Amino acid sequence: MSESATTGRQELTSAQEEELVARMLRHQVGIEPDHCGAVIDLAAVGLVNSAWRNSPAEDWHAGDGPLSDGDMLRINSHTTGRVRDIIRRGAPTAASTPMHPSPTWTNSTSRRSTGSRASCAVG
Repeated sequence: MSESATTGRQELTSAQEEELVARMLRHQVGIEPDHCGAVIDLAAVGLVNSAWRNSPAEDWHAGDGPLSDGDMLRINSHTTGRVRDIIRRGAPTAASTPMHPSPTWTNSTSRRSTGSRASCAVG
């Protein structure tokens, strides 16, 4: 028996799911979903946050551990930057979705995105 049959909820179509994510990004997060750079940055923050939660690094920061707030800030900032770079390297392939039909690199040295729905730049 499917989940929708047991919960009484209808499954979302791909278009409905895309619109829901777009509304959440706009209204709850404050970023434009067609701005690939902002979405990639948000994904990097989420991945790093998920990786650190309940980890030894968080334990070292807790209480009298050896990591200060400044240490954690530097660790999180560095790790988020590295994860963002890894995601962006794969973005021309990974971002090829209906929301991002033709991602392109605009400048290999720039880390700012100037993407739009027609051409989602992630460089």
